[in-house]
Amino acid sequence: MSGLSHVAIKALSKLASNHSPLCALLFLLCCSATTVSGAFPQSTYEIEDLTIADSDGTTASVTKTKSAASNGAYFFYKSNAIGEFVTFPIPISAAGTYSLDVQHHLSKYRGTFQVDVADTLTGPYTQTVTMNTTVASGSSFPTLTMPATFASSGTKYLRFTANGSNPGTGSERMGLDKVDVTQAGGGGGGSGFSNSSAQLQVSQSGTTFDLYRKTFTPGPITLGGNLATGANGATANYIVIVVEQ
Repeated sequence: MSGLSHVAIKALSKLASNHSPLCALLFLLCCSATTVSGAFPQSTYEIEDLTIADSDGTTASVTKTKSAASNGAYFFYKSNAIGEFVTFPIPISAAGTYSLDVQHHLSKYRGTFQVDVADTLTGPYTQTVTMNTTVASGSSFPTLTMPATFASSGTKYLRFTANGSNPGTGSERMGLDKVDVTQAGGGGGGSGFSNSSAQLQVSQSGTTFDLYRKTFTPGPITLGGNLATGANGATANYIVIVVEQ
């Protein structure tokens, strides 16, 4: 071991046993060759699997299958006019700034739409981003990236509103595939983690892990995979040490 000794680990264990579980101090051990930016936490939601929280009430929706879609399916919203919308709930684990990456279906039978977020179902809906690309032929699933800031954790709402017609077909219909929710952050340990300057070395392989730390309030903690978006040079899994405080 280098930097983080057996004594230090025992001290952390003793510290945990002497405190009630009001919050958790989480230590993240990443291979020192790995650089992660904004990869923790990340959650992927298949839009066709989400429950509709609200809509304009006049539009039919259906799940359509397509091999190029995430998990082979996407949510089809049969918008017939500009202004028609559909809203989905998404859980946010902690306050902060996030990147919402919306994968959608692009074809000549799809119009354009805007995406808005809100803390409550009734709004106000803000932080708008617009998908304003249409095609005359072909089919693909590009990603629209939207930054969003939430002042608190909990259920938030993602609203898709038809805002333009495909000039070739006149369609305002939307094809919504999935949304990746990634908390923004920087540095080696991902969102909100700070480098403790300690390291742990595995004697068998000679691999060195840098130790990052972050304190969490009570509630679920979600960590992305070691190859999540933003990872660079990852070759192995990471190790997590949890200390109750």
